[in-house]
This record gives sequence, structure tokens and C-alpha cells, in this order.
Amino acid sequence: MYLQLVRTVLPIAVAGLAGLLYLNALRGGFVWDDIPLIAENPALRTLKNLPKALISDFSGLADPSRRSGYYRPVTVITYFLDYHLWRGWPFGFHLSNLLFHALCSLLIYLLSLKALGSREVASAAGFLFAAHPVHTEAVAWISGRTDVLAALFLLAALLAMDRTYGLSLALSALSMGAKESGTSVVLLAPLYGMLHLGKAPRRYIWYALVGAGFWTLRWSVVGGVRLPPETPIPPIPLRVAEVPLLWGRYIWKLIWPLQLNAEWEVPAPVSLGFQHLVGWGILACGTYYLLRRWRKHLSIVFGLGFLFLGLLPVSGVVPLYDRTAERFLYLPSAGFALLTAWGWAFILRWRRTLAWALLSGVVLAYSWTTVSRNRVWKDQETLFWATVRDAPHSARAHYNLGTYLLGKGNYDEAISLLRKALSLRPGFREAQYNLACAYALKGDTDRAIRALWRAVRMGVRDGNYIASDPDLKTLHSDPRFRTLLRALGVAGPPPGPFGPRRSP
Repeated sequence: MYLQLVRTVLPIAVAGLAGLLYLNALRGGFVWDDIPLIAENPALRTLKNLPKALISDFSGLADPSRRSGYYRPVTVITYFLDYHLWRGWPFGFHLSNLLFHALCSLLIYLLSLKALGSREVASAAGFLFAAHPVHTEAVAWISGRTDVLAALFLLAALLAMDRTYGLSLALSALSMGAKESGTSVVLLAPLYGMLHLGKAPRRYIWYALVGAGFWTLRWSVVGGVRLPPETPIPPIPLRVAEVPLLWGRYIWKLIWPLQLNAEWEVPAPVSLGFQHLVGWGILACGTYYLLRRWRKHLSIVFGLGFLFLGLLPVSGVVPLYDRTAERFLYLPSAGFALLTAWGWAFILRWRRTLAWALLSGVVLAYSWTTVSRNRVWKDQETLFWATVRDAPHSARAHYNLGTYLLGKGNYDEAISLLRKALSLRPGFREAQYNLACAYALKGDTDRAIRALWRAVRMGVRDGNYIASDPDLKTLHSDPRFRTLLRALGVAGPPPGPFGPRRSP
């Protein structure tokens, strides 16, 4: 009777904790990328556009002129379903994120049970994963669901391997379709199968074929990732050399998740150094040790494999729009939770009461931080002010807040923030253009014209867009504005009507 109760209560407790910690996120609205991807996306308003999710760029479905080079049809389909189920109410989108996270936490418990062989230890992994504060960006932010869905389908694919092989392959494809990082299953499936299922390696060629098929489809639909021209891209040898150091930063974030930031920026490397040699040396020594003794430490090998293979797609070798982000840790944190639970098992065998007291203390601290961090994501203003506070050297943080305040009519503060963004990132053309808009709206025509010319020299070349931007309407009678338009091949501003404001 007791064992049956434990079997029922522990998984429910893990999933319940995951849901409970994000209840206050349900009051949040649409923020940041949620606005163009969901709230202002006209394509979501009719289910007739649903098939377009399979043949469209992730951002291009909302605005074909803003293609990102990402292909995530599974996530887009969930946006369609949520939009029509909840009539565009953000509560419903947040509820879906909450449920997805609860399911992931439950799957972590089940996977840990297979890998570690103890319900108590598996519950420790589940509780740690459910409460970890680093997940707030992926769960409390609607657009962060890409990482949650990729992890959900990947975990389900691993658990389905010993029962329904075809289902496992289908879930793997869904994981990749939620986000490209789901491709980790191509390596995680063989690792899990050989360590815990004893399956022949040749069976896993099908996961590689599914991965190859997905990337072929992805390339035919969206091509490569489109990065802003000013994005620094170090040479390949330098990117490879930086991998262990970047992994170290990610692991430290998992160990000490108390300084969370929506703009977690790690500077791109500019030269090789002794630290790169040390990083690769530590990685090589650890790999050598595990290769020698892997049969005695199957759980450690699987946990480390989950951690590092989950980090592989975001290791910086392939340039991404965001070089680092807390949401990237959602999948790798499964390996961290499994490794932590494995270590906790030793304390459990030595001092049972102490082990549970330590686990309770960590989960309580995690929970408090998670609930507190959720409040940051409740609306645009709260998020952007918190990000500027936590990332004072981030140009994008100042740009986001400045652009938000510009839309609210707070021109002086917007100008100050946009100028700060430009000082932090010279050549930031979007910030320069919005600065011109702010001056124009304030009525400072001379500064607006000068700022607009600088934006043109930085690469803002869409004369028709500039001519029809309502923020620049006060400049239409100025001959200098018409000279600028002629330089861009436009005769003059149209009579109207004008579209909504947005940076180019």
C-alpha cells in the first residue's frame, strides 16, 4: 500500500510543483517577441493559415520582410491553437507554457527513474528541474516555449524508445520542429539506448536520418539563419576554442541561478588565450577519465551527455542571433538535475534526514527565486526596466526600453536611452533611426534630420518606409527631408494614411 502511494504521489508532486510555481505568471501579458509573433500577427487570426506554418519562416509568417532564418512549425502551430482557443487572451498562452513545463518535469522524473533506479532519487531530479529558476525565461515568457516544447518532445522520444520505436522517431521530429536544438536527440538517443537499453548501435541510424530529413526541409524552406550585419562573428578556430569557456559559464548559471537576466550577454572572443588551452585541457582530461571508467558510472555518463549534448547546439560554433540566453539551458538542465540527484543519493544513503533537509532547502530557495523572477515578465515596462538595471552595458536593453518609452510618448527619456544604446554599440542603426523619430515627435527638427542622415549612413535605406513613417510626419515640409528622400530614390512623402510605428 505504501509503495503504491509513493508511486502515485511522487510524480504528481513533481508536476504539481512545476505548475504551482508559475501560477503568478498566468497574470502576465504579451511581452517582447510575443508582440510581433502573436499579439500583432494577422496570420494567426484565421486557421486557414495553419498550413503556412509548415512552409514559412518562424518570424516571416507575421511579417515576410522580417525573416529570421528559423524554422519552428510545431511551435507556430501551438500559437495558432492557443490563439483560437483563448481568443488571443495571453492567459491561455501562459497556461499552455505552464502545462508544458509540468509535463517536462514529470518526464524528467520518469527518465531519471529509468536512469537512476530509485523513485526517491528520481523525485529529487524532478523537483530540482521543476523549481530551477533558470527556466523562468522559457516558461514565464510565451515566446520561450520553443525550448520547452523541444525538450518535451525529446524527453518523450527517449522514454518511448524501449516501447514504440516509430513513435520515438516521430517525437524526435516534433522536437526538431519545435526548435532546431531538438536535433540533440540524434546523439542523445544512441547514448541513452546503449547505456540503459542495451540496443544495437545500428538501430540509431534512423534518428540521424530523421535529423537529416528535418535539416533538408528546413534549408529548403528558410535557408540559413539571418543575422544583423553588425553581429560580431569570430573566425571558426576562435569559436571552437571558446566552447569549453562558454560551457563553463552555462554550468555556473545552473549552479548559481541567482543573477538572472533577460539580456545575458557574453562578449565574443577576439583572440586566443591561455584560458582556451586550460578549458580544452580540463575537457580532455574529463573525457579521458570517463572513457576509461564509463561502465562503472553509467548514470554520470548519461547525465553529462545530456548536459553537454544539450549545450552543443548553443555552443557558439554556429553563430546565433543571441550568443547566450538563459532559455537555452532548459534542455541541458535536465542533465544537471540528473547529476545533482545522483550526488544527492550518496547523502541519502549516509544520512537520510540530512539529505531530505538539504533537498528541501535547495528546492525552497529555487522556488522563491522562480516566483520572484516571474514578476519581471508580467509586462513590457517591468521587463525592460529590470533588464536595463541588470544589464547596464547592454545596448539592446537600452534600445528596447527607449523604443517602448517612445511609443508611450516619453520622448526625453527615450532619447536618453537610445543615445546610451548608441554609445554602447556604435552603428546600431535601429537605435539611430528611432532616435530620429524621437526628435521628430518632440518637435526638434534639426536634430531629427541629422539623426536621420546618420541612420541612412548606417544602412537604413528603405526610402518608402521612411517617407510613410508617421513618426516623421513633422519633417515632411522640411526641404532637407525631401533631399534625403531623393537621395534614397523617393520623390517625396505620400499623402497618407500612414501605418503603425516600428523600427526598420
